[in-house]
Amino acid sequence: MPNPEIRFLNENGSSYPDWEFKPYSDVFFNISSKSYQISSSEYNKVGEYPVVDQGKKFIVGYSDKKSKVLMDIPVIVFGDHTTILKYINFPFIVGADGVQLLFTRENSLSFLYYLLELKGVKSEGYKRHFSILKQFIFNIPCLEEQERIAEFFTHLDNSIMSEEAKLKNIKNYKKSMLQQMFTEDGNPLMRFTKDDGSDYGDWEFKQLSEVTEMIKDGTHGTHIDIIDGVPLLSAKDIKNRKVNIPEDCRKISTIDFDKIHSRYRIKDNDILLTIVGTIGRIALVENYENNIFTLQRSVVIIRVNTNIQPSYLIQYFESMFFQNDLKKNQSVSAQAGIYLGNIGKLFIPLPQIEEQERIAEFFSSLDLQIDLHSKKLANLKKYKKSMLQKMFV
Repeated sequence: MPNPEIRFLNENGSSYPDWEFKPYSDVFFNISSKSYQISSSEYNKVGEYPVVDQGKKFIVGYSDKKSKVLMDIPVIVFGDHTTILKYINFPFIVGADGVQLLFTRENSLSFLYYLLELKGVKSEGYKRHFSILKQFIFNIPCLEEQERIAEFFTHLDNSIMSEEAKLKNIKNYKKSMLQQMFTEDGNPLMRFTKDDGSDYGDWEFKQLSEVTEMIKDGTHGTHIDIIDGVPLLSAKDIKNRKVNIPEDCRKISTIDFDKIHSRYRIKDNDILLTIVGTIGRIALVENYENNIFTLQRSVVIIRVNTNIQPSYLIQYFESMFFQNDLKKNQSVSAQAGIYLGNIGKLFIPLPQIEEQERIAEFFSSLDLQIDLHSKKLANLKKYKKSMLQKMFV
């Protein structure tokens, strides 16, 4: 029988028995969820018992209907329509239709959850998938090895959840601080002081056009795609305050690139703002000469003058006040968008340069923490994916 690339040894230092192939019926059994089910209209925001359905959200609501509580745990929730898996080890109520409840008699259910996470049913759209799962043949180790594997991945999942919580907390803290710094009435609830303890002057408000050298959207032209050329990016490539250049992005010729940029060039410290489709994403251009690209009209390029720091302005752009201002200026059409001419008319709070630098430094330090936790989380997930592939066959 085929065995995985990485295996545990037993307490004597010897190998566990070879894995064995078993059909679904020898591994799982399922019970009907109807007796434990409530409709989506019965979900509450608070209640004694959590409600779990086949959707992406782990817990979708709460209910006080004790008669509907499933006490037989642990259980694997399998989304018949969605193929989403959830390992549930607490009493809960089943939400809406499409939930299959999977149990086992002679195996570690936690191990089987990780096995399904790697080898489970691939979604074929909105259809029933449980019949596909019941046709599976599983390669199963002995119970003791199952428990060792499940323990390893449970610990790894706990690390991932811990990192997700840290990332969520720092993001929420930054969001809260931005709300205190940039308020609707223009009077910040949080201010910095000078080194000698004295206050900076009052803030001014100026239109964006008054503090910029250039506000320019990307190309409106039609360009021929080529295999090896200059990346032509759009709003979807501006994510998490960064410019993302995927391997499979559109590429155009250097001739087209030079035509687009016959009168201007993108430079370091230009701010990119998405204005079509997904509105309000931002990025600061860095190291451009080593990562040359151009943009479609869904992204606007903003170059500031000496009255404002780009590192400050990009933090203001991330604030709820500015994001709401963008929404108010959206055009009503099939695809949401903002007219380029309206961007320069938006009003910007303008502290003294020294206070701008203090504000930018404070929020940039939070961004560094966000990036750190994001990378750590991504590495943990990558490691888990690798280990799933090496510890299961």
